[in-house]
Amino acid sequence: MIARAFQPLSILVFLLTLGVILALFWFKEEASPNSAESRKKAPQQNLRPSARAPIAPALAVPADADPVAPADPAPPATEVPRADGKRELQAYRFVVRGGVVSLDGNQRIVGDFHRRRGPQAWMPGMWCVRLLDANMRVLAEETANAPDEACVVLDPNNLDANGKPQATQFSGAGEDAMLQVRLPPNPEAKWLKVYRLSGMERADWNTEPMGKLLTAISLP
Repeated sequence: MIARAFQPLSILVFLLTLGVILALFWFKEEASPNSAESRKKAPQQNLRPSARAPIAPALAVPADADPVAPADPAPPATEVPRADGKRELQAYRFVVRGGVVSLDGNQRIVGDFHRRRGPQAWMPGMWCVRLLDANMRVLAEETANAPDEACVVLDPNNLDANGKPQATQFSGAGEDAMLQVRLPPNPEAKWLKVYRLSGMERADWNTEPMGKLLTAISLP
């Protein structure tokens, strides 16, 4: 009988003890600065600028300061389509005399010129012709086989002792050579640069091509 009365009393004492512990824990959480309310306010406080980190004032740019040239190339001129579907291009004729490259002339031409499909050829020994504006920004470029590239011409009518054709003519050894390059017309064009490429990696318009600069020609 005594054992049966003792069991409810033990349960009651256990529940009272558990309630006291929970009350103390709850009071401690409310008093702590890391409570749930403090955590809710923290993101809003982080949005405010710190008083210890003053914002630096913007520097005034003098009115007479020289403008900084942009690194990006000039945008290409918009090609106006013709009613007959043909294209207008500017043809530049280069001539090589005694190893010196010069501009022989240029003119506007109209025709059924195809548009390039895929990347342009870029091989060692080729010429790269670049059209630039007054600020030396690239407007357009084209590559072509070098007109003064040395080659051997074999004459089948001139045979050696073994009956093989002999070389009777060489080109690229000082003879005159000519090359025509067609580029989109651009009213901002002021310079032409011609390079002989020495690498296979294509240079972007912000980078000088790897190779030798053959000439830089000022346009009127």
